[in-house]
Amino acid sequence: MKSSVVTIPRRYLAGIIVPVLGGLYAFGAHGASVCVSESNTLVFSDDAIVGDQPIWVGGFNNGNWMWTGELSCSAGQCESSIVYSGGEVQFRLEGPGVSDYYSPPTYGEMNPPVTPMMCGDTSNSLPVITCNTASGSRFNLSGAPDNAAVALSCTITDSDGINQATVNWNGGQFSPTISGNNYRWSLPYPDEATTLTALVSATDGQGGQSTVELLMEFYEDDEPPVQVPSVPAGLRQINTTSSSIQFQWNGVNEATRYDVYRNNQLQQSVTSTSYTDSGLVANTSYAYQVSACNSSGCSGLSAVSNFRTQEVPDNNTDYSYLNWTANSFVTGKGVGPAPRPDPIDALRTPVNGLEPRQFGFAFDINGSTLSWRWGPSIVKRPGDSSLEMHCSDDGNKTFQRVSVTNSTANIPCSGEYTYFFRYLHPTPLNNNEATAWVWTGLFTTAGSRIDPYAPGAYSFTDGSANWARIRHPITTDGITAAVLDRPNGGENLRNLDRYLIWVNDESGSVDFNMDVSFMDPSIVPGGVVPGFRRNEAMRAAHSNPNGQPFFAVNTAAPFGDDYRNAPQSALEGFDDIFSYGQVISFEFSVEAAGLTSAQTYNDFSHYVVGCGFCGKYGDPRLNMAGRAGTTQIVADAGQYVTLEKNAVFTQAMTTLHSEQMVDDFIVGHHLFHGIKPGTNLGDPERNEFDNPNYRIGERSCGGCHIRDGRGSEVIQTADGPRLPPPTYGVKLLEVMEGREAGFGWDGSADTVAEQVREALISDHKVDPNDLPAPVVDLITTYVEVLTVPARDPGVYDRPGVAEGDILFNEIGCADCHTPVAKTRSDAPTHLRNITIRPYTDMKMHTMNGGEFRTPALWGLGHNIDVLRRESRDVRYLHDGSATSIHQAINAHDGDGAYAKRGYDRLSQSDKNAIAAFIESL
Repeated sequence: MKSSVVTIPRRYLAGIIVPVLGGLYAFGAHGASVCVSESNTLVFSDDAIVGDQPIWVGGFNNGNWMWTGELSCSAGQCESSIVYSGGEVQFRLEGPGVSDYYSPPTYGEMNPPVTPMMCGDTSNSLPVITCNTASGSRFNLSGAPDNAAVALSCTITDSDGINQATVNWNGGQFSPTISGNNYRWSLPYPDEATTLTALVSATDGQGGQSTVELLMEFYEDDEPPVQVPSVPAGLRQINTTSSSIQFQWNGVNEATRYDVYRNNQLQQSVTSTSYTDSGLVANTSYAYQVSACNSSGCSGLSAVSNFRTQEVPDNNTDYSYLNWTANSFVTGKGVGPAPRPDPIDALRTPVNGLEPRQFGFAFDINGSTLSWRWGPSIVKRPGDSSLEMHCSDDGNKTFQRVSVTNSTANIPCSGEYTYFFRYLHPTPLNNNEATAWVWTGLFTTAGSRIDPYAPGAYSFTDGSANWARIRHPITTDGITAAVLDRPNGGENLRNLDRYLIWVNDESGSVDFNMDVSFMDPSIVPGGVVPGFRRNEAMRAAHSNPNGQPFFAVNTAAPFGDDYRNAPQSALEGFDDIFSYGQVISFEFSVEAAGLTSAQTYNDFSHYVVGCGFCGKYGDPRLNMAGRAGTTQIVADAGQYVTLEKNAVFTQAMTTLHSEQMVDDFIVGHHLFHGIKPGTNLGDPERNEFDNPNYRIGERSCGGCHIRDGRGSEVIQTADGPRLPPPTYGVKLLEVMEGREAGFGWDGSADTVAEQVREALISDHKVDPNDLPAPVVDLITTYVEVLTVPARDPGVYDRPGVAEGDILFNEIGCADCHTPVAKTRSDAPTHLRNITIRPYTDMKMHTMNGGEFRTPALWGLGHNIDVLRRESRDVRYLHDGSATSIHQAINAHDGDGAYAKRGYDRLSQSDKNAIAAFIESL
């Protein structure tokens, strides 16, 4: 007897590509056939199959994507583990076991769809079932009559005729009403919201059976009908250039979007109450109207408002207003030790029996049993402090979590796996409770164990560079993240030291070193330079959220002694008080550094004992730019909260080790954002972004790339409407292994430097050759040095994110938006050998009638937050046509069609999980 059961689609590929043995290969099979075995699995035949070598098959099984490398092959034939689910099969083969590697040889091509017969049977096929109701359909129970039912209609055909057709539904079996090849069922609605499966089965004249599963979601929505919004009013012009007009209007209750019209033509739909129209003609009047819309319809058009663009400004060819020296630090700019030359992604597991360090911990792993020990002075909550172990045995794709109770736990992973720990500090850093978690570094069971404290166990130096800040981290009365002159004081960027910092880490002993420039003693009151004051770590239990941190470890001389008499080595190092794999989050204080007599600080730095500057979080899924990334946590209170939070992308890579590069980054920041440099306190233009007097051309770079992220304004270009992409992390993409595409949506600019010059020409209408050479170089350095911040530490505690991560990979999104990559080993020292998580393959793919580079998704969650804080639209895709994650996915066609097809088959809750995951990146 033949039989068939439904198979859940294993994968829907976005570009007909999957990672196999370190490469990306396209499926293929031509001149081949397929049949169904006695065990109901598919058997593929092809003259191109040359022997028992690795082969992969991909295609569609009754409309569901199938893919597997689990094949048993001999010359000419491969038996698979794929269960036939009825209907037609379409497939292709690839691999070293296929002559010419691909069959068919044309990229993306498959065999024509066929209905397979039983293997060895040349006369009979299985029933083909096609239904009018798609799997994943949704039905509203609210207001439905008591006898409401799903009208299911299926066409069922077979050359041997159909003996029987039934539907199993909600615990019962239903017979159809038959008219020719059409079979109809009336399936009663359930009594409450749920998801049910209709199992449609058909048996032919020889006993062959096919089965199809249709998932149907039932929900309740008792909300009253939404009224059509009223007509918007109050259109007013707020900003104008020679090629753009920005205007806003009064919000309308019940409106979920606004349609903007120019000269009676619909331009765009937006969700905010403002719009910027670009690509306009200078000194020209345009007529604008707005309509308010929601699910019930759209209002009438507002009254016409006429706005005029400005005249083209005089061409200032000397660019004397661009001062590229005013923010520069004038003293020596050295180059320090480079980042660790042999970086590791995970620490080897320590031997059992180690004693915990004073402010640290120790643990033993015996088989599947974990034992944990706290150091006597470690800062934590009482007892086990909610200690958790997270382990991954699938290459850091997913992590299993187990709580440690009474200092012990059963480990859910076995064999080779990676793992980290986290526990709770007594208080969070700000209003986000997830900032209370304290993380260890990432460990691995691969390789031999290590006694990290034994002489000669390991030794390396890891270097970094940055600039001094005028306030403590997590400040509420100033700025630390924003690259600006102090808004409430006289200290300017040009006076803050650019410093080097490096760590000599040997067998668990941590020795910090710094290169700091101090003021000339002749201009310091009293003629004495105070110098390096202290290095502090392990936030104390009495530290409050949203305020200056206090510390349990202070390397200053004992209280009552003059720290100026202590040797600098005693002030800087932590020696052996922290444990192997422990994250040291530290703040140092220096007086009279640079050109200011004030006390200055670093923003929090994070060092992992035995690993280096490896980041604050042991969960690699959080560290988007790897060891080059930052962990930007600021206060949720104070006058400058928005300014600080919106600087999340305005941070330099932590792998820099050149003070000159840090200086160029700071100077380039003001050129990029159109900010007047070198201002004095009280200057009305101090720290003003996109200042018309300091733009390059008609607008600043930051006027489109909002706070170094993506734009919200769709720009009309020669290639059509384009959404400005984010600028953070682009240099890491340039040196990514396997990169094929360049920059710009069309991938035509091979390097970041080329893209900067092209943007000046096409977007700013400025010839870069007319600009002073330092200006172009400084803007380029600024963009090249921007890094990508870590994700919010609590994202995997949010509902749906972990599930969405899995689904994102399963339906094929990850085949183009590739999660993990590595930078080249021949890249500059601050860029080489870094494991990153950009969610792009940096390749070109067809979509929406064009060919576009896969955009990187890293940083998207922070970017959405920045745009919303700036009251700007959040848009997706190359042309900004999507205003939600769901819309963006639904717009995927071409190479993205497979992933979209998989997305379409998901339940609404699964779709929401994918959106939650993407928005967490």
